[in-house]
Amino acid sequence: MRGLLIRLGDRATYLLNYMGGVSLLSLQTFYYGFQPPYSLSLILHQVDHLGVRSIIIASIAAIFTGLVLALQTTYGLARFGAKTYVGTVVSLSMVRELGPVLTALLVGGRVGSGITAELGSMKVTEQIDAMRALGANRSRLLRSLIRSTREAGKEAGAEEGMGKRDR
Repeated sequence: MRGLLIRLGDRATYLLNYMGGVSLLSLQTFYYGFQPPYSLSLILHQVDHLGVRSIIIASIAAIFTGLVLALQTTYGLARFGAKTYVGTVVSLSMVRELGPVLTALLVGGRVGSGITAELGSMKVTEQIDAMRALGANRSRLLRSLIRSTREAGKEAGAEEGMGKRDR
């Protein structure tokens, strides 16, 4: 019984320590996210890369979802002789219900996976551990590095795989 309580206490301590670390990282990220210096060109680049370039994926998904919805709605409305209303029903359901949900899921997934891949690459190449060893403010540095990795990746092809962050 005592061993069970000790293990339970250890797990609770670990969980609270982990949640405290995540909370601290989140607060620091929001704090440093709204502090200058701001690089307008990097912000616009990220908006373009993460937002505007996601329109194609969201549009393709919306087209195919609309096609399937129109097909299924046609079968349902044919029983009542209301095939002429298929276009209205599909357009309203896509604009009001499915469009925003599909767009949010697809753009969120694309953006989240892109940022996760960048951070994973930094972890594998031990860049995050190097920041920790140097005592640098990781929240602020990671925020700026996420913005600048796009620029460094463009130069990587010209310098045979070495971008700014690897020097």
